[in-house]
Amino acid sequence: MQTNYKEYIEIFLVILFLLFLFCYSFHRKDGLPTKWPVIGMLPALLKNQHRIHDYTVEVLEKTKLTFLLEGPWFTNMKLLGTVDPANVHHILSKNFGNYPRGSKFKEISEVLAMGFLLRTQKCGNIIERWLKLLFLVEKVWEKIESGLIPFLDHASDKRMEIHLQDLFGRFLFDTISTVVMGHDPGSLSIDLPNLPFLKALHDFEESKACKVGYGLGVGLMTIYIDQVRKSAEIGSNGDKFLRDTILAFLAAGRVCEALRLHPPVPFNIKVPIEPDTLPSGHKVDSSMQIIFNMYAMGRMRSLWGEDCYEFKPERWILETGKIRHVPSHQFLAFSTGPRTCVGKHMALTMIKAVAIAIISRYHIEPVQTHPVVPENSMVLYMKQGLKVKVAAY
Repeated sequence: MQTNYKEYIEIFLVILFLLFLFCYSFHRKDGLPTKWPVIGMLPALLKNQHRIHDYTVEVLEKTKLTFLLEGPWFTNMKLLGTVDPANVHHILSKNFGNYPRGSKFKEISEVLAMGFLLRTQKCGNIIERWLKLLFLVEKVWEKIESGLIPFLDHASDKRMEIHLQDLFGRFLFDTISTVVMGHDPGSLSIDLPNLPFLKALHDFEESKACKVGYGLGVGLMTIYIDQVRKSAEIGSNGDKFLRDTILAFLAAGRVCEALRLHPPVPFNIKVPIEPDTLPSGHKVDSSMQIIFNMYAMGRMRSLWGEDCYEFKPERWILETGKIRHVPSHQFLAFSTGPRTCVGKHMALTMIKAVAIAIISRYHIEPVQTHPVVPENSMVLYMKQGLKVKVAAY
């Protein structure tokens, strides 16, 4: 058989070219992605895909809050990442009609059974809205008493290590199913049954832009309880501990700070119908996707100061004791403008109810050897969950 040296030479040159890209040319001297002919900025994106949230923070910090990432020419991939509050306000409020939510929103909402929330939001009768909220609170407490507390008592008795993120996911799944469909699937019970639909729902969230109650509540409660646990002084004074800790849990500053650093939905995507010019001067059209990265927005020094990586609830409290107002187009956890998240009050209601139920009965201690890193998904899960030990008082 005749050896085809030409093919070997071509393969060698391709390998050499790829090695060059992966070893030396991901970024320019200023730390931004290199734009190469044909392949665009794909090498830098591939190199950092395992840490995409933190990589976005680094890039946007160096580019005055907005950066255009261009992919290979044959894909026509143009992603404009921005955390500029002026751009956010323009797109989501001032000119929101040019940036529709798209057909995917209905698909996601239906899969996650959020019709109840949408109906509540649109209901013009304030009495009816309050009745529905009271109904929600009632179902939340029922699930706490029938599912959450029995499981945590069992975990405490058996000295089990449990995954707090999975536990809250089951709690929310059962609660929302009960509220929307009138059926409790019973995923939160002592034996933690393996329900195929629950896994399918989690997989769906990882692949879709979920800005609704299920993922929102999981991220909020998991992060919030962990942050309060770290800062609370746990002692033997039952009454004082209970009073102080519940106040800490309900402090709006802690909620806001947890949301700033760990938004349950880390980014949102918009596509303009007509060409437009953003306040930052960037020109956009229907061939581009505009990405708001809420995870990065909460870590911009130009927006929050040099201490932006620190968990400081006091940054939200004025000297008068009132909550400091931050425009919603800068604090974007619940979106802003006409598209403000309809699940906001539901999520906050669940946080308060579950927090009071847990902190008054149990000591939660994270397993120190368990790694806690964010998942690269559309909902800000922790890649391996949050493993904790539970002890009843």
